[in-house]
Amino acid sequence: MSGITPVQPPPNGGYYNQVSQGVQNLATSQAVTTVSSLPSDTLQIGAVSLSTGINISKQIVTARKGEMPNEEIKFHSGAGVFKTGRNAAIVGGLISTGQNLYQFVNGKVTGAQATGNVTADVVGALGSGIAAAGVGTLATSMIASTAGAGILGLVVGAATFAGTEFLYRNSGVYTSVSTGVSNFVQNVLNRIKPGGGW
Repeated sequence: MSGITPVQPPPNGGYYNQVSQGVQNLATSQAVTTVSSLPSDTLQIGAVSLSTGINISKQIVTARKGEMPNEEIKFHSGAGVFKTGRNAAIVGGLISTGQNLYQFVNGKVTGAQATGNVTADVVGALGSGIAAAGVGTLATSMIASTAGAGILGLVVGAATFAGTEFLYRNSGVYTSVSTGVSNFVQNVLNRIKPGGGW
């Protein structure tokens, strides 16, 4: 053992502090994490698709039965696109909030990342809901039977929503929206509390 000089730490912590700081920086500089796995995506898209299809079907049947005020029928001869988009955004937002809150509580995403994910989900649901209402209304416009139009509206509306949502999530737009909002929120939080976050 003679001749072996023990390694002494540099003054003031030296490289030990540098390594420790490097690990901390790595932990706080993670890329935006989106809650995007096949099971959760399938659950969310499936639930909102079904909800949107039912919503479209009800609107079409109600309009055909003349249960809407006369002044509204001309605007709702099929499914109202903005009403459907709004309802889809609400349902999608609630589901996404639940998923991201769970991820946040378990430390898998930051508050900023969760906010970005929810925003991206709401934007996608809104756009997909509008598309579903338009396609569903168009597809049922030549169907004479009210019941038949309702059933077709449900099927076509749900399928259109699911297809549009799938394209949105896989085109890179979803990630861009989520990342953009997450970065914005994180920058705001850093200004309020430098070095901190949710």
